[in-house]
Amino acid sequence: RFEKGHIPANKGKPMSAETYKKVEATMFKKGHKPKGYRPIGSERITKDGYIEVKIKDPNKWKLKQRTVWENIYGPIPKGHIIIFLDSNKQNCDITNLKMISRAEALIMNKQNLFSDDVELTKAGASLACYQIKINELKKNNKKRDGNE
Repeated sequence: RFEKGHIPANKGKPMSAETYKKVEATMFKKGHKPKGYRPIGSERITKDGYIEVKIKDPNKWKLKQRTVWENIYGPIPKGHIIIFLDSNKQNCDITNLKMISRAEALIMNKQNLFSDDVELTKAGASLACYQIKINELKKNNKKRDGNE
């Protein structure tokens, strides 16, 4: 094995014309696309079950639910995620998607508020939002009471 940072003996040396002619047939040609190349717009499924869409070459992929949401509502603010109301990671219909903050997702996960039922998941998201507001009010009251 070579040590990290090892410099090959032939680095920077030109290849002889004879050697070049031997290996030329196996070299990549300009504009060559590998066998597994996928065009922009291609979809793949991750091992977690999410759909990803290729948005840029050579290898830039984005979650489909984020792409669908952004096409309709614009960019997703930092600290927010897109959830599936019916818990089906491959159902990227806009009526099945909802944007929530990471704090709301944390509460929903802790209190097991995600459901296969769309209405129950919506109610869970509302409950998480109310819980965050209640916690903020309690925190503000403690600050105010402590400063008096």
